Amino acid sequence: MRSLPWAPGPLWFSALLLPILLLLALWAAAPAEASATDAQVAPAARYAFVDIQGEAAAAGLHLDRPLTPLFASDAPRSHKHKHRRNRSTRPSSEITSITIGYLDDDFRYVDRDETLLDDEGAPLYRNTSALSTVMFSAQHTSLLIGYGVQRSVPERNQPALRTLYVAAEAGENLNLFDDVARLPLQVYVPVRLLLGYRATTGRPDTPTEDLATLHLANAQAAAGIGGQFTFPGGLPIVGDNLVGFASVVRGLGGVGDLRRSLDGVRLARSLDVNLEFQVRRIFGGQAGLTIGYTYSTLSWSNQGINSVFDFLDVLVGAADGFQRNSVQSLFRVGINF
Repeated sequence: MRSLPWAPGPLWFSALLLPILLLLALWAAAPAEASATDAQVAPAARYAFVDIQGEAAAAGLHLDRPLTPLFASDAPRSHKHKHRRNRSTRPSSEITSITIGYLDDDFRYVDRDETLLDDEGAPLYRNTSALSTVMFSAQHTSLLIGYGVQRSVPERNQPALRTLYVAAEAGENLNLFDDVARLPLQVYVPVRLLLGYRATTGRPDTPTEDLATLHLANAQAAAGIGGQFTFPGGLPIVGDNLVGFASVVRGLGGVGDLRRSLDGVRLARSLDVNLEFQVRRIFGGQAGLTIGYTYSTLSWSNQGINSVFDFLDVLVGAADGFQRNSVQSLFRVGINF
């Protein structure tokens, strides 16, 4: 089996995705065209009122209130809404982002019998190379897909590997406070279901070409603390369109090799720290810029899951034997719309 004459490295990956992101930004920035029917109906609807006073006068009644607009958008705005009129009318949860970046991946896997070791006792499944990634996120959900190729470095016990990595999360934010200390700061509890999958295999024409593919899956129920801060207006270039997010989430669940039976599933816990800034509506329309950083770890024990008490031991801090086998760091940039 021969290897391909090329590999999708970081430069190739960026050259492909950056034009796609630019086209998406131009598409999202294009203003919607109003139809002729809308143009005719809008003026009439804008000035459509119910003449309550005229009808009341005919009935011998007198009202002090002025004419009432049919549409709430024509009602006088209060001072509270006036100073927010330039902000996006959509909730933050409805903003969609597409970002790309390089995932610094430090991963090792050894089975419970410690048979997946080379002649020098180093793990055969050990990846320390970066993965090229693309991430889709919207409405408290996200999907990350990454792929990377690692070259063999014998003096560093680094095997030649190919890795496909997929991570997804879904859930809801439970709001705690709005406008903390009269600031545009929201505090919430992120509740998430975290799913992950990794396929790692040897590369052709290398000492690892006969290495079986590792299919490692993990799932955790997670919760933590998060916040959203809308920066005040008057900032250069961005105006009042800059929004920042920060969250820390801890998860508890299991991890296992899909090639084995359920008795190979081990207790796992995770940590995810996320920081993101969105500059909205700077490309025209609703298109904007997203910059984010994520740090995550995954640890699992050498023992299998025997009962629900194993999970309770972790919650009260009585569990031991955990080893941190995955540490990831991701800087990403892209568009939102």
